[in-house]
Amino acid sequence: MTAERCTTRGKIRHTMGMNFRELNPSDAAAYWNVRLEALETEREAFGKAPEEFRVLSVEDMATRLRDMSDGSFCMGGFDGEALIGIATFIRETRVKEQHKAHIYGVYVKASHRGRGVGRALMQQVLDRARPQAGLDHILLAVATTNTTAFELYRSLGFETWGTEPHALRVGDKFVDEHQMVLRLR
Repeated sequence: MTAERCTTRGKIRHTMGMNFRELNPSDAAAYWNVRLEALETEREAFGKAPEEFRVLSVEDMATRLRDMSDGSFCMGGFDGEALIGIATFIRETRVKEQHKAHIYGVYVKASHRGRGVGRALMQQVLDRARPQAGLDHILLAVATTNTTAFELYRSLGFETWGTEPHALRVGDKFVDEHQMVLRLR
């Protein structure tokens, strides 16, 4: 059963005992820590290296969360007060690209994997994105080696439109990425 209540920046949704809501500047420290954990533990899954991320401060994160463009947001999954999952939705702002958006940085802490948190988090992102006027499709990329995430995205309706060879270089290893799209209209 899903319970909902309004907050100042959207809705908090309670699913499976977890809370899902848009992150705000007061979540910056928790977001910074979870994002760093993601970059350190899943090096092949993200384009940013941990050392690049560490130069950003918690205050930088608060500013980013506060100053996101219209239609863009970071969604967080919480177990009680603890942030355990993140996903970022970025709506394009240029006139010729406003019909599309991207999902970046999807991550669920290892302690909460296998419980449907990733699916619920992605569903929250898609539910918030779908009603946006003029949004035609949503894009994301996933490492070809990350079969769990790939299958999750496929089950949510994303289709592979191409595969970028050597999309990332992690040390001496190259990582290919599936480019995926969810058509909304």
